[in-house]
Amino acid sequence: MFKWQLWPKLPVLTRYGLAIVSVGLSVLISEFVESRWKSSPFVSVFTCAIVLSAWFGGFGPGLLSVALSILAFDYYFLPPTHSLVPNSHEVPRLILFAIAALIVGLLSAAQRGSAETPWSPRANNWKSSTTNTAMARSPTSKWPLLKALS
Repeated sequence: MFKWQLWPKLPVLTRYGLAIVSVGLSVLISEFVESRWKSSPFVSVFTCAIVLSAWFGGFGPGLLSVALSILAFDYYFLPPTHSLVPNSHEVPRLILFAIAALIVGLLSAAQRGSAETPWSPRANNWKSSTTNTAMARSPTSKWPLLKALS
């Protein structure tokens, strides 16, 4: 049957490409902000990339953006920089970022899935088939005034 969607489903390569590009842009934006204003909005910028990837791409691209964000956060921003081995004092920060990123990615992917569901024709059928059959046989189902008076 016909399925309604908020937007057309993007091709697989586009969805995964969006995840890679969004994390890459997050690294560039974070590096720029850090060098320019000595501020560190790493988590916020990576979270935006994860939400964008999971919302437009779904579960797989969202998970890819989570993994790439964790690797980029560790490589570029946790001391020692430009190394995938974090300092022992930074391990809790990395684990906390990984957990938060995973939760945000899963919630965004679930939100995307639930946003498509109400538009499907079956989502409007909230009553059971027996209730619909009983209502169709009822003499008051065709006459709302009789139904209100009874």
